[in-house]
Amino acid sequence: MVAGDSVYSLESLGVGWPPFAEPLRLFDQNGDGQVSLAEAEKDSSWLGSLRGIDLHSGNGDGLVTAEEYASAHRSRTVQCTVCAWAARATLRLLT
Repeated sequence: MVAGDSVYSLESLGVGWPPFAEPLRLFDQNGDGQVSLAEAEKDSSWLGSLRGIDLHSGNGDGLVTAEEYASAHRSRTVQCTVCAWAARATLRLLT
């Protein structure tokens, strides 16, 4: 993507699946060690990913636990989390 005099690329920079500590840091407002979909609602990319994890690797209760997140990682059912996180990490490195 070209923006002004900058070129942005979403090529892999060796950034893998973010650890569960990343969404916890970003969204766990009540400190319960889980991420509720309501806590993540202000970030649409993470919300979509967490919703997918909850539905496909979790129990659909609106909460993502460390176990559900790890299960999604092992099965790679929610690739968009990696893409969104890697894109943010890449853009931070480029700026």
